[in-house]
Amino acid sequence: TARLLHPNILPVLSAGGDETLLYYLTPYVSAGSLRGHLPTHGPLPAAQASTVASEVLAALKFAHARGVVHRDIKPGNVLLSNGHALIAHFGIARALEAMHDLDDGRSSVAPPPAYRGPENPAGEAADLSAVGALLFEMLTAHTPGPDVSAAAMSLALLECNGSARPEALRALALVIARALCPGPGRGFALG
Repeated sequence: TARLLHPNILPVLSAGGDETLLYYLTPYVSAGSLRGHLPTHGPLPAAQASTVASEVLAALKFAHARGVVHRDIKPGNVLLSNGHALIAHFGIARALEAMHDLDDGRSSVAPPPAYRGPENPAGEAADLSAVGALLFEMLTAHTPGPDVSAAAMSLALLECNGSARPEALRALALVIARALCPGPGRGFALG
């Protein structure tokens, strides 16, 4: 993970551990994560949410090109620094799973259900699906429900972010619905 030098990935300064404890050191980001921001400040404006999602996607494209999948994209792992997104905790889910495989095998590390995506995809598809859920939460301050149709997404975005242009919200709703809908060919690929 330390080799992922990108403006939207929180750098790892040092890492280590033993059989029972893993650690890594990163720079301190005073603004905190989206998980802390959304409950106190509410939904992000559509333009800011789009920028954050674009930066997260740029970081994921960079990581995926180097064979690294995040596996745990969620608001708690997206930090805000000077108005820009920084993805934290690259590879932590895989490291924890490997550590738990060494013990009794009953432990499981997985992102929250809303961030697992349709049909619980693996690898890069899971990251991209999670960005759809992240975008929805940034725009509404809620995780997406079971109805991920474009109509349901549009209605939810209009209710929570009504000051934005309706056509912009409809476009974002289509992106979110496509990222979250199950079925072959429904998701996105970074190209």
